[in-house]
Amino acid sequence: MRRALLALCLLAGACNSAPKDDGTAQPPAPTTAAPTTAAATCEGIGPAPTSDPEITFVADGRLQAVSADGTGLRCLAEGVPAVANASMAWGGAADRVLLPPTSVFLADRKVSADVGPKAIATLSRPTGTSVLAVGNDHKLRKHPIEGGPFTDISFLARTDEAVYHPGGRFIAAVGLDHNGGYGISLATNQGKDARKLADGERAGRIYSLAFSQDGEQLWFLADHGDHGDVHQLDLRTAALTTLSQANKPYARVIASAFTRTQAVTTNKCESLANGLGVQPSGRLAERTLEPVGFLADGRLVVLARASGCSGTGDVHVLGPGSTDPPALARSVESVAIRQPLPPPGELPNAINPAPA
Repeated sequence: MRRALLALCLLAGACNSAPKDDGTAQPPAPTTAAPTTAAATCEGIGPAPTSDPEITFVADGRLQAVSADGTGLRCLAEGVPAVANASMAWGGAADRVLLPPTSVFLADRKVSADVGPKAIATLSRPTGTSVLAVGNDHKLRKHPIEGGPFTDISFLARTDEAVYHPGGRFIAAVGLDHNGGYGISLATNQGKDARKLADGERAGRIYSLAFSQDGEQLWFLADHGDHGDVHQLDLRTAALTTLSQANKPYARVIASAFTRTQAVTTNKCESLANGLGVQPSGRLAERTLEPVGFLADGRLVVLARASGCSGTGDVHVLGPGSTDPPALARSVESVAIRQPLPPPGELPNAINPAPA
């Protein structure tokens, strides 16, 4: 097994003692072109969809939604702050959405989590009753959705990035521990009982943590300067696998909530690996693609740009038999899928060191 990046030091323990914070056949390719006008009236985000998912996006100060086949365009909210792609996120029940760093839209109102203008914010799991934020001071804080004082739950001396485990009882974070060691650590959702998952060793940077929805796998990226790696850590066995390597750093890895499929793009989004066995064709093949998320039917939502990984782009749904689909929306700033997620799994109880 490749051990160049990480020396695993997973510790056994009672991994489910912390309370939770909150409680396929391929469809036909869409034929509808991107809407040329925005929805006229903003109606609020309303209740979560019960059947078909929605593709939500921010453009011109509005949060809008459209079905995956390009129909049913509607406006959910206006006066929406500009946000970078990959930052907008729906809660696991699809009834609330975070537009970082501070705006949260609920079914009937907008609330603000005062996490600071430069904080890196995400929703808690499984349903998003709080906002988890890494501040500009590298502290980790939890802010109640409904307001009230935040809680400092820092368990590292310096936190660079943090993400909830799908079950909601634990948080994984990248940064420096109190002994000066760099790597990935795990603690309860109150910042207690911290343990090291992996030492960074020669990695200059570890980032883009993504758990499988069943809670058993953790994917992440590593930048070694002269190359980048995509890693998978099996939390049942402590086995570390290098899934792929590139001669440049990767930008982002995402994981499906419905299968163990991943998608990853390199640092300028010029190369997309999507786990679907398909590649874009036609005009879409000439553009850079950033993965956004997987639909329940396995298709991948991407943001296509003329070049690079920043700025506005067009939304497409990529899948078998649909390698050059029409755009669902154009010139959008950020995009996210709105669909209720399946029940999450818990962190495996028995976590033992991997063999050398």
